[in-house]
Amino acid sequence: MKKPGIYLIICMLFAVKAIGQDAQDRFEFPLWKANMSNRLFITIATGDIKVIGHHERKFVVMFYPHNAAKNIIVKKDSIVNGVPKLIRYGSFINMTYDDNTVSLRNLFHDSIPAIDVVIYVPYETNLKLKINKRGNISVKNVKGNLDLNNSMGSIDAEQISGSVVALAYNKPIRIQFDQLSESKPSHITGLNKAVSVWLPPAPSVTLKLKTAKGKIHSDLGAAFSQVREPGKGNSSFEDLWSKAILNGGRANLTIQSRYGNINIHTGDKLPTQLQF
Repeated sequence: MKKPGIYLIICMLFAVKAIGQDAQDRFEFPLWKANMSNRLFITIATGDIKVIGHHERKFVVMFYPHNAAKNIIVKKDSIVNGVPKLIRYGSFINMTYDDNTVSLRNLFHDSIPAIDVVIYVPYETNLKLKINKRGNISVKNVKGNLDLNNSMGSIDAEQISGSVVALAYNKPIRIQFDQLSESKPSHITGLNKAVSVWLPPAPSVTLKLKTAKGKIHSDLGAAFSQVREPGKGNSSFEDLWSKAILNGGRANLTIQSRYGNINIHTGDKLPTQLQF
């Protein structure tokens, strides 16, 4: 008989029926160096970031401006073998490409229009994504080290192999691992909303969970012990962690939420509703 648990479905709605369809502007960056790590860095103020891993040796970047950001002037500089190493997207975004690395950031000033960014990346790519104001982060089918930071919106990551460092202040975090990195620990932190994590079947992982005001829900069938963080003292509730070691505990995963619940599950891949 299955143990009772809370089952959540990650719904990552990618409004992309085909690569580039309905995008205002689309850019391709082929991988130049075979023995170098692929990296994607994005920092924007307002808009959604959606990253999808594929098995092609190129980055595909698409911009979907909101109404206030239509008719944007694009300037391309430092063109090498037909590929621009610097793209100025209007007066508010700089995008650079060099050494298998795409970097995209807002040029901060008073009136930055909202713009959604959809990027197809090689399957093995390290990500560092950040939204400073409003918007959601979604990632699918990526192997690598993921650093995801969102001030006001949600974080969804599905079919992830590697490590995840995620922080969201005001919306839920939902992460589904195909495989956990055993060399680099994962840390997932929420403030006001729930953190939900799906582990692969029979994971070898050491878990540390903490919530100050929420509850922990688990269908792992594992016994959690109460431990205090070393060096933090013995009287603060904030230092009390629930810890479990599964199947030797080779990977390390720390999850905390101050006011939200923590939901953690394992088993077959969860059902999904993805639209491309």
